[in-house]
Amino acid sequence: YNEQDVYLVEELDQKKQFIRLIITVILMTKSRYQENSGKVKLWDNLIYNLLKEEGIVIPPAPSIRTREKIIGAYVKAPVPGKYRYPASLDLTALYPTICMMLNMSPETLVREEQGRIDWVNRQLAGEDLSADCREQGFAMAANGAAFRLDKVGVLPKGMRYVFETRKKFKNLMLAEKSKKEKWLAAGGTDKAELKVFDDKIAMLDATQNAMKVLANSGYGVTANNAFRYFSRSIAEGITLTGQLSIQYISDAINAKLNEQFGTDRDYVITCDTDSAYLTLDRVPTDPKNILQSVDEIDTFINEILQPHINESYQALSDRLGAQKNMLDMKREAIADVGIFRGKKNYVLRVWDNEGVRFAEPELKMTGIETARSDKISETDVLGFIRKKLEADLEILLTGTQEQLLTSIDEFKSVFYNAPIDVIASPKGVSDITSWLDGKGGLR
Repeated sequence: YNEQDVYLVEELDQKKQFIRLIITVILMTKSRYQENSGKVKLWDNLIYNLLKEEGIVIPPAPSIRTREKIIGAYVKAPVPGKYRYPASLDLTALYPTICMMLNMSPETLVREEQGRIDWVNRQLAGEDLSADCREQGFAMAANGAAFRLDKVGVLPKGMRYVFETRKKFKNLMLAEKSKKEKWLAAGGTDKAELKVFDDKIAMLDATQNAMKVLANSGYGVTANNAFRYFSRSIAEGITLTGQLSIQYISDAINAKLNEQFGTDRDYVITCDTDSAYLTLDRVPTDPKNILQSVDEIDTFINEILQPHINESYQALSDRLGAQKNMLDMKREAIADVGIFRGKKNYVLRVWDNEGVRFAEPELKMTGIETARSDKISETDVLGFIRKKLEADLEILLTGTQEQLLTSIDEFKSVFYNAPIDVIASPKGVSDITSWLDGKGGLR
């Protein structure tokens, strides 16, 4: 059994590359292995080493900190339902980008925050609140905090290093994925060659994920009052500028699509922090031809929507006083059908993801029970419950109500006749005596 456990752990690591990810993070930040569990120390070490190369000594951390809650991201609740030809757009590394674009750092901060959600709403309504900052050559976050631009701050410097490293390895990974999909589409079946593809993709993915972990935690540490460079004006300035960015572009996309199609409707199904999901059901000329429709949507986004997004973000960047627009929103997934149940709860049948065209569509799920281990029996060793749910999701996406009801009825007999150790999960019971009547029976 011990020998088999070793093989299983090795195979799991080959697939997920957890060990490589941890080693990469440790080496990139020059930290100790035991410091990997906390992100504050990793970023403190990263910035320390970047400043050390320039002969700059880091400041001591202040002992008095505010504990007021930091306002988080914006999430738009979708109208629950089934949507045809949804596509997702994603802002690349939104929070690190905002920090770099506005040069947000404790030593570049020249004005503390002036407002909170009220300032975001006023700017979405078209009010120019950053004119005075632009006149002085400063950049302004959505909460009114202002930053000098004549010298790069230590936080943007650290984030740029992580951001550029991740971008490099992610591009390499996507290129390798495209090679694999083309090989599969051409009829490739050799298991040894497939393993070479998978191992290389896993290696590149682990490295870019290590940088993603650092990039994402870069914002988290700025909002942590234990961080040496903590500032609420910076932490909340980042999240509120993120709220402004995603709502601003949603309004701009809706205006463009309604103008393009002569309609008056909301094409943005939902927004979540740095991503927007659109229904582009008006684009396909022959909706029943899925592959042709995916091609048409891809062309429409690249030629019509992408230039408008770029122009809109350039205008927002100019208004905030940034030296250069770094808000980069790109198309992520194109699906032929999707179901949205609520915030962070949807399933898409994806045919193309970030330019990688799939030989067979893949289900992308967030918040759906099959993607949540707490909703599936821990003893479902054979995975037949999860597999059945995924199969029924396919019917829900592309089949009929009659097919779904038939599938459910057929599975009932299978489920009720399955062994108890497959459909049930053992749970501990505490305070059992409180449920007894004193005679050994239940109350």
